[in-house]
Amino acid sequence: MVRPVDDPEARFARLHDYAPIPRLGDDFETPAEDLLIGDAAPGADQYRLLVKKPDVDRPLVDMVRAEPRFLLPPGQLRDGQFEYDILPRVRGRWRNRKGLAVRTAMIVAADERAERPVPLPADETRTIRGAPARHAPGRPDRLASEAVSTGSTLLIAVDVTARPDLAPLADPRDVAARQWWAGDGTAAVESVVLALEANALKGLFFIDVLAGEALGDDLVRRLTDTLKKRGHGLGLMVNPEPWRGLSGDLAEMNDVAATSVACARYESIVGEAPGALSFGPGLLGADTLAEARRLGVKVVLADRAEQLGLPAWMRWRTAPFAAYDDLLVIPASMALSTPAHQRDRVVRHALNAADAMAADAASDLTAAAALARPDGLITARIEPIELLRRSMVRSAAQAEAWNQAMADRLPAWAEAGWERSPHGFPVLADRDEIKVEMMTALIAGLGRAGVAAINPRSAFTPGHLRSWAETREAFEPLVEQRRGPRRFRPSAVRRYDAALLQALKATPA
Repeated sequence: MVRPVDDPEARFARLHDYAPIPRLGDDFETPAEDLLIGDAAPGADQYRLLVKKPDVDRPLVDMVRAEPRFLLPPGQLRDGQFEYDILPRVRGRWRNRKGLAVRTAMIVAADERAERPVPLPADETRTIRGAPARHAPGRPDRLASEAVSTGSTLLIAVDVTARPDLAPLADPRDVAARQWWAGDGTAAVESVVLALEANALKGLFFIDVLAGEALGDDLVRRLTDTLKKRGHGLGLMVNPEPWRGLSGDLAEMNDVAATSVACARYESIVGEAPGALSFGPGLLGADTLAEARRLGVKVVLADRAEQLGLPAWMRWRTAPFAAYDDLLVIPASMALSTPAHQRDRVVRHALNAADAMAADAASDLTAAAALARPDGLITARIEPIELLRRSMVRSAAQAEAWNQAMADRLPAWAEAGWERSPHGFPVLADRDEIKVEMMTALIAGLGRAGVAAINPRSAFTPGHLRSWAETREAFEPLVEQRRGPRRFRPSAVRRYDAALLQALKATPA
């Protein structure tokens, strides 16, 4: 409220409406002596509680709420008699003054309410994301009797899956020719292979064998045979989600059972059990990791986002670590780009073909990572399916041709719900030249970095795994880029203290 400074006798004018602040423990529902309830008035937008002494205009209590329910304030009413009114405001005016008596029982109830301990509201407590620790962290010295140092080495991991639901034609062979291998250098996986070989590098290709539900195991086998003949390594990508609609068995399986089925399918196609695994989005957790270990897998790739489903001490890793005594988890290498000015921010980068900074500065970033951990493993990841450009097509004729082809030759696709609307549908048809350039730049930079690339077909020996997992510091190695001078330097981040200590107390696996 305000009044002129040069007229101290003037009445105060209301400048801002009273804004009540709810007290902890205020209960306007449970009947009580100090709960004052007025009549609801038609058209009222606010209600006002006035408490004063009889024959005195100035109120002792003046409160406003949106409902005609008030708690009598404690501590202000002591000696004498008092009366109260709950006035509705209708069309901007307070109405219906009555002057009801404030009884002694009301004042006593208000004072008792003020003296009662109030339970604090149940706020959302911060919880550590990830599954609780079920076992103690693995010990690198149990991976092998002795470590076999490899120096700084480079691993290029390539995730190979398919999106037949986004193909231009409802034809498994056309899907494989566009997204996997065509023989003329235009297919997505093929372009990655040619770029690697042009820089004298070999990749570890994680094959989504469950794509055979849509394309057939013969096309998957043809791709794996081609990669093996060219000297590249093979691993398994566990990614059942896109294919559950094509298989009643997969649709009813949980992620653990799907992991086991994918490993069995891989062994039947490739001819050997998988030694390395990667997982599709949201599939890697404590249960699936334990299942991978039970199946004899030695290496699991898990980037930052994929680690969120793991026990807390396994999250935010930037270097390989022993999840069990016989299982190594390998994340993609990371870099931090620090601010160049006060309004700038820190940006996190992964050594990935989808990251423009990492692709442009792959050579310097890799060299800095080798300096940060001289005996460590530097991991880069590439997703060939991202090299295809996604576009919307609005063609009733093409939609009808697609739907008819599914009805005639591919009923499983139709049952999976892959029909197309004549009003528009997404398609992966042509290569995205910008992303192809980023992939090419990343691989060329890795080739120029001077870091020896491992042979993905024979590198995962117990001695090498122990060498990559061993560390003498309580820090995770990082590469830090100062965006001002564009220079890289080694850095680190403290390991997960409380989460790690909690896991160390768990029962050994």
